[in-house]
Amino acid sequence: MKYTLDTDFSSLNGPKAANWMMGFQDIAHDAFADSGSHSRLLGNLLILKSYMHTLRQGLAEQGRMVPVILQKAIDPLWDYLEGKKAVSDFQDFANNLYAAALDYNVGEEIADAQAEFSRNFVDIPWGKTCEWQILTWLSTLLMEVVATCGGRLDFEEFEDYEQEIDFSEMDEMLNMLADAGIELTGMPLSSN
Repeated sequence: MKYTLDTDFSSLNGPKAANWMMGFQDIAHDAFADSGSHSRLLGNLLILKSYMHTLRQGLAEQGRMVPVILQKAIDPLWDYLEGKKAVSDFQDFANNLYAAALDYNVGEEIADAQAEFSRNFVDIPWGKTCEWQILTWLSTLLMEVVATCGGRLDFEEFEDYEQEIDFSEMDEMLNMLADAGIELTGMPLSSN
């Protein structure tokens, strides 16, 4: 069976649903093959919006709120997409946020100013995987936008980045979304 974005996910049984999820990155690449960065950014943001919604619901069940930094990270992307902000308006924020994600995920040494930004603005407790995962996706997406538009980059891995916005982490993110739904809502694994 060839899976596409138009596949009715709710009609798929367990193994077929798992195959669809595992191949979503390729499905997205195929669906957006002839699209520019704006369409690709929109595709990422629509999935992030669903992730944020699931996160908001799950955290509410635990008496917690979505960390403020997540909304502050997604807002510039929507504003850029709608033509309300230029890359120069958020390139410093993007670099600092990416540094915070690198520090958390791999313990990379970051500049003092970036560490201060992380302490002052990243309100996600250490070890909260669901929140850090979406922050990592947002920070990478912000950096991709900065890179494709010729903004200032503090990280070498983005310096040669001239391609369109990517879906490179989407499979992992969707698996994390499923895990987040199970963890945050207390759903049994068999119902996911």
